[in-house]
Amino acid sequence: MDKARIANLSHQSLLARLWVTLPAATLMAAVCLLPAPAGAQMDQEAGRQRNGTEVLDLPLSGPAYAIAREAYAAYDAKDYATAIAKVREAIRQRPDVDSLKVLLLEAIEASGQLQEAEREAQKLLAEGNRSPQIIHQMSRIKSALAQKAAESVYAALEKNDFEVAISQAQEAVRLNPDQNTFRHLLILAQLRARRFAEAETSASDALASDSEDAIAATFRAVSRLNESNGQNKQQAIADFERALAQDRIAETEKNEIRLIAADYLIAIGEFARAENVLSDFSGDRKQKDARIARIAEHKRSHSSLPSSVSRVPVPKLECRETPYDSVCFILPGLPGADAGFPAAAEAYQAASTGNYSLAIAKIREAIRLSPENEDYRTAEKNMLAAQKAGVSFGGPAAVAAGQAYDLQRRGDFAGAIRHAREAVALAPRQQQLRALLVNLLISAGREAEAIREINTTFAQLGTDAQLLQQRGYLLLQANEPARAVDDFANALPLVKSPSERRTLLLAMADAATAADQPERALDALSLLGTSGSFDVAYRRGNILRGLERYDEALAAFTQAVTSAPTAEDRARAKAAQISAYVSLGQQSVARQLFETAKQTGELNALPALDVAYLALRVGDPVAASQQFTLVQKRGELRGLALVDAAYAARQVFDNDLAVELLKSAIDTIGPTLEPQYLWGLRREVADLTRTWGAYTSVTYGAVGSGAFSPQTSSGSTTQTGTEIYWRPPVIGNRNGSTLDFFMRNFTTLHDDLGGPVGFRTMQGSFGVRWKPLQNYNVIVEAARLFRIGSDSREDTMVRAAYFDGRGGDLRMDVPSWWLWQVSGEVGHYFDIDQTFATLDAKLGRSFRLDSISDRLMITPFVGVTANFDNLLDTKWAAGAGPGINARYWFREDKYNAPRSYVDLNVQYRFKLLEDDRAQGLFASLTLAY
Repeated sequence: MDKARIANLSHQSLLARLWVTLPAATLMAAVCLLPAPAGAQMDQEAGRQRNGTEVLDLPLSGPAYAIAREAYAAYDAKDYATAIAKVREAIRQRPDVDSLKVLLLEAIEASGQLQEAEREAQKLLAEGNRSPQIIHQMSRIKSALAQKAAESVYAALEKNDFEVAISQAQEAVRLNPDQNTFRHLLILAQLRARRFAEAETSASDALASDSEDAIAATFRAVSRLNESNGQNKQQAIADFERALAQDRIAETEKNEIRLIAADYLIAIGEFARAENVLSDFSGDRKQKDARIARIAEHKRSHSSLPSSVSRVPVPKLECRETPYDSVCFILPGLPGADAGFPAAAEAYQAASTGNYSLAIAKIREAIRLSPENEDYRTAEKNMLAAQKAGVSFGGPAAVAAGQAYDLQRRGDFAGAIRHAREAVALAPRQQQLRALLVNLLISAGREAEAIREINTTFAQLGTDAQLLQQRGYLLLQANEPARAVDDFANALPLVKSPSERRTLLLAMADAATAADQPERALDALSLLGTSGSFDVAYRRGNILRGLERYDEALAAFTQAVTSAPTAEDRARAKAAQISAYVSLGQQSVARQLFETAKQTGELNALPALDVAYLALRVGDPVAASQQFTLVQKRGELRGLALVDAAYAARQVFDNDLAVELLKSAIDTIGPTLEPQYLWGLRREVADLTRTWGAYTSVTYGAVGSGAFSPQTSSGSTTQTGTEIYWRPPVIGNRNGSTLDFFMRNFTTLHDDLGGPVGFRTMQGSFGVRWKPLQNYNVIVEAARLFRIGSDSREDTMVRAAYFDGRGGDLRMDVPSWWLWQVSGEVGHYFDIDQTFATLDAKLGRSFRLDSISDRLMITPFVGVTANFDNLLDTKWAAGAGPGINARYWFREDKYNAPRSYVDLNVQYRFKLLEDDRAQGLFASLTLAY
């Protein structure tokens, strides 16, 4: 069997291993091993918390925490025995932490004990551990075991050990029943063993799994004809027609099926049908002509020879692994089931012992008996070359290569690589030996050496399509996508198989996308046509979205939805389609599609985190928060997703959850964040947790206190004022909309016009203040003034205020920054019928005084102020001038940005409009707590 062309049927080939990701255990360590926040440590004996019917893992702490850390460290060091022992002890102490059980499964699997890993996973599932991580790990283990079983099938078929081949293929199907390539392998083994009834049943099972499986339909036709010795014609013919009717296989693959069908139709005397099948054949003319000649010969001799079915070679499979999937197709004639096989077997045996004269004689006998078997003709050429050069079939290079293959099967890649290098040194012109060495280097994780070996091969022997593709995949893995695109493009003209060409074009599009070459990626996809392929449409949509060609992206994603082969693919395409509507500004359409997809379950196959972000994008914070919470309960919420989940919780008014998530983000990723971003998270925690506050101030100036105390003098005054406010839980802060209840008092300390001062002027008030809008600083307020001093009074006041600005808070990323602020208010006192209004604008540059304290900022500024009071003779006044502000922030902790400050503000204003009260010195000293 040609080992270079017949590959293992699995998803973990040499190429596919280039894309193996880090173990889930390593990624989960951040969640499992982080201690609880300060002040919120969980009791080590507390077990698990319950929230409804959900059970949440508590953070690890104490001895279990220490042991788990040792387990992860041993795993990362590839000391799997220690990791297994440590994690078993950690599980004994904390059996509620699913991530530890996942680590146990990964460590057992990494140690090579796949069957033990399966038994352990089965045990966990039997005990009721149904977490998605454990179920996913079980699936991975079964896939690996299925791959191992498939490799054993090929080894057994090479030795004609059909019983072992069949049992191993059945095991692969049991472990991975969704992978039809394993079913194909089982059918092949059963046909080779001439167990045709079983092969027919297996083919029917494959068609039940995938009704469009052309390979299974062809195999079933062959099984039926062999089982009935050519009598079960109609069902077999229907299966051949079914295989050839499939649109998803390439024309080249259909040509191979036509040859197989023609061989069997000729054997059962269905010459007209055979001619009809061959009329559509568009491949090698010689193959078609040979069969037409056989039909003519049978017609001349009036012979149908129904019993000759047994002499038709059983079809063979040719498969090649890619990072995307197994690419397999069926071909006529497999050595071992045709008339020439006994002679061929003797030929191979003779060649392996160096008896080339006998080997060549026997292989020529095999060719005479099976003239259509191209493998025998190839073997003849190789044996003639071996006779001349002494390298194939038992030469030292072949011996070294054989040792490399043996060591590879045992997992000894270092030894296999040594023998492969020896084989290359012995036969440096043998391309296959170079390919063997490259594949071994890749399997051993020595990608850089593999690239160097490919470069050397190209320099010495010229380029090769398969090695070009391998180097492209290696470069893509090494984050050199631009070079990978060039390799894929250079390999394209050398690839003839439509299936392989399709895979190559998809890889080229992916590499071009990664290299930020979108037009080149679109060009690669255009060569695949617009036949409705999901792989093409989905990639095209993503590229067009990146180019902001949203109309075209929407069309591509819509096509991807209709052509998606699996529920997961459909869910991904549906999410992309919904996002495209958002990008086009059609938010209501996107929201409706999202709601419909949720109700129909179209998005169920997406990870909950993806659904959460999609919900945020369409403006459904309730759904987003639900999905984030689901991810959190699974222990999978980490990184910046914690922050996004916190803001989603805030949008649905769950401030406690938002604070919990923000604190977790500060704990886990705080040190990695930009300083100002981290400051913003801490500021958010401070705002969400505030339930009360107080202000006290002393002000001096001519305009008076306006909104908070009715104007008592037209001259300059010094006043002191205090406010205490309460922000009730739940209703007090609803996603940036706040509600405060307050009490105030103001007292005039000095009046340069001789007005009343002291306790007699103390004015009290209480009221409510509401900020109704999330994103705009609009405030409405109602207050009742009550008498304290003899010169105070009773009244009712309402006001509305607006504020906007940037730069008022501390900056941690730069030492200085611009500040601008604009504010205005209008209000009315009912009993004295006073209407007032103020407008204030300020522009300045703030500096952080790090030499004194990095919490102290000083801001020189220029400000403009206007004031209106209907009770004054001159109702309007306006002034402008320079000023300086100093503010010191304090009262902070790990999670809260400073919640209090002392503020000193001094400004001199020049009169701009009418009244002298707009000019002069203005100053204030404020403590905000």
